[in-house]
Amino acid sequence: MSLPGTRNLFPFSVIAVCLAAFSGTAAAQIPGPSVSSISPGHLSTGEAVEITITGSNFQPGAQVMVLNSYIGIANVSVVSSTEITATLTLDDYSYGGSYLRIVNPNGVGTSFTLYVSQAPALATTSLPGGAVGINYSQTLTVTGGTAPYTWAIRSGISPRG
Repeated sequence: MSLPGTRNLFPFSVIAVCLAAFSGTAAAQIPGPSVSSISPGHLSTGEAVEITITGSNFQPGAQVMVLNSYIGIANVSVVSSTEITATLTLDDYSYGGSYLRIVNPNGVGTSFTLYVSQAPALATTSLPGGAVGINYSQTLTVTGGTAPYTWAIRSGISPRG
C-alpha cells in the first residue's frame, strides 16, 4: 500500500531470452494512481454528495473503495486519467477520518484520507418573544459542521422590516 504523498512507483522485471542463448534483465516502473485533491473539501454527515478526485494515472475501470462501513459509495466514474467522480452517502456516524482507496485494474493502488465533520445542528432551542413595532435581534448558535454557515428560511416568511 502506498501512502499519500509518495510517488507510487512499483518496480517489476522483464527477462528477455533470445535464440543465441543470451539473456538479460531490464527493470521498469509502472506509475500508480496518485491523488492531489478531493472536492468538495468539506463534507458533513447526513448527506449524499458527489465528489471529484483529482490526481494522475487513473485507469479506466479503476475502483474506489471506502474503508468505513458508515460511508456508502456509488456511481464511480473514471472521467479521465486525472479525474474520478463518485457519490458518497454519509450517515450520522461517518464523521472523522476515513481511508479511501483507488485501485487501478492492474492492481496498483493508493490510499488517502477523507475527513467528514458532524452535520451542523442548531443549538439555540428557543427564542424570547418579540413585540410589534420593536426591532428584534437574536443570535443563533450552531454546533458541528464547518463554518461558514449558510442560513435560509425553510418554511414560512420573515416578518416585514
